[in-house]
Amino acid sequence: MICGFGSVKMRIERNGEIVATLQGLPNHEKATRRAYIGFEPGSDIQIGDVVINPANERCHIIDVRNSFVNDRDIQIK
Repeated sequence: MICGFGSVKMRIERNGEIVATLQGLPNHEKATRRAYIGFEPGSDIQIGDVVINPANERCHIIDVRNSFVNDRDIQIK
């Protein structure tokens, strides 16, 4: 579950308008140090979206992947 310690409300911008506000958890891959934001499974996040955090920093979505543990979908990265 993403809603917890460290998660923040993120605005999702698509085609120039805000389409949702979701809880997201900023993180990074340990092996590659690549930054990502974790969202609840089933969240409507698409390549090309812009995620805007509470500091108004804009993160452009270039890839969307589901993350699994023991065959259970735990987050969208």
